[in-house]
Formats: sequence, structure tokens, C-alpha cells
Amino acid sequence: MSQLHMGLRVKIFTNKISRLIPLITGLKLTIRPSKPVWLYYYYYYYDYYYYYYYYYYYYYYYYYYYYYYYYYYHYYYYYYNYYYYYNYYYYYYYYYYYYYYYYYYYYYYYFTSLLLLLLLLLLLLLLLLLLLTTTTTTTTTTTTTTTTTTTTKLLLLLLLLLLLLLDYTTTTYYYYYYYYYYYYYYYYYHYYYY
Repeated sequence: MSQLHMGLRVKIFTNKISRLIPLITGLKLTIRPSKPVWLYYYYYYYDYYYYYYYYYYYYYYYYYYYYYYYYYYHYYYYYYNYYYYYNYYYYYYYYYYYYYYYYYYYYYYYFTSLLLLLLLLLLLLLLLLLLLTTTTTTTTTTTTTTTTTTTTKLLLLLLLLLLLLLDYTTTTYYYYYYYYYYYYYYYYYHYYYY
């Protein structure tokens, strides 16, 4: 009985091993390459060569992209700079045009104001002469007529003085207003350029 039992045990063990053999051989076939080892190394290095070759062209493309972008930006900045350059000179000549335009009108206004001043002075002299002559001539007449003529002429004289004062103030105000206006205008565009 013991021999029969041992025989059965050996048979079961061999059956188990025979079942494990295809599994082990299958694992060996999956682990072991079906091609030579040098071919695998060739594909391995070829894959890495292609990988670095791709990255080389990738960075090469980005280098030219940024190179193009740099020149595009440089070109844009160049024309942007010239745009402000001509814009500055446009405002510069625009300012000088208005500057001389202002001085033309200033001297024109000053000349007219001087003419007006001379005219008013002549009128003042005429009124003074009339005042002196009327007072001397009307001394023989009644006192009422002399007082009325003197008061009216004094009022006219006062009116002329007010006109002279008004002319002087408007001239000075005109001059200082335009002086500060162009001073501000010049510094505004000077700041705008910088």
C-alpha cells in the first residue's frame, strides 16, 4: 500500500510539473527577445536620435520664431519711433506756426492799441483845449452854462481816461494770457514727446 501511495504521489507531482512547464516556457519566450540584442540597441538609439533630432528642430523653429519676432518688434519700434519723431516735429512746427501767428496778432493788436492810444490822447488834448477855450469864453456868460459845460467835459475826460485804462488792461491781459497759454502748450508737447 505504501508503494502504491508513493507512486500516486510521484505521478501527481509530475503532472503538476508538466502543467507548469508550458507556463515557464511561455514566460521565457515573452521575456527573451525574438530578435538579436544589437537590433534592439539599434532601435533604442535610433529612437533617442529621433527624439533629440525632433527637439533640435523644435528649438530651431522657436529660435527662428523669436528671431522673426525680434525683427518684427524692432521694425515696429523703428516705425513707432519715427512716428513719434515726425509727430514731435509736426507739433514743433505747429507750435512755432502758432507762436509766430500769436506774435503777428500780438504786434498787430499792440499796433492798433498804440494807434488807439494816440487817438485817445489827441482827443484828450482836443477836449482840454475845448475845455480851456470854453471856460475862458464862457466867463462872461452866466455861471450855469459854464458849470454845465465844464461838468460835461470833465465827464468826457473821465470817460476817455477809463477807455485808456481799459485799453491798457486788455492789452496786458491779452499778452500775459497768450504768453502763458503758449508756454503751457510748449511744455505740454515737450512732455508728450518725452
